[in-house]
Amino acid sequence: MFKYVMIGCSVVLGIAGFMNGSRMGELTSASASNAPVNVEQMLAAEAAKLNKEKGKVTGHSKFVEASAKGKTLYHFFELNLSPGQVNTVAAADDLRGKIKGSLCKDRGILRQAISQGAVLEYSYQTSRTQQFLFEVRIDNRTCMA
Repeated sequence: MFKYVMIGCSVVLGIAGFMNGSRMGELTSASASNAPVNVEQMLAAEAAKLNKEKGKVTGHSKFVEASAKGKTLYHFFELNLSPGQVNTVAAADDLRGKIKGSLCKDRGILRQAISQGAVLEYSYQTSRTQQFLFEVRIDNRTCMA
């Protein structure tokens, strides 16, 4: 059981470190205006910034890439664990809570984009077999709950 808790923490801490390392503060600064943002353009720019961090490893998690399509920003990660070592429900819940706790309370431009229909999607798979493990979607409903 302890092993699963540690794996879940590794996933959550990996995302938290990645989010901080990807200069999310630039997009979520309190000085952002309340004017509508061009969501598609902002997400494409954010994907380009995130992709400078390709290959970054935090704990058991490795950032693979980010891409933006329409109003969705996709984040792809690999875990260097076998599927049986990951409590996917707990890991997804922990990750959702961590992202919601930091991003949804912010008043910056990324939060504004979410309120205008943007979706952030975090997808995890195994590194050896590329087996899908779980994904977390953050949208305005998530932030309002």
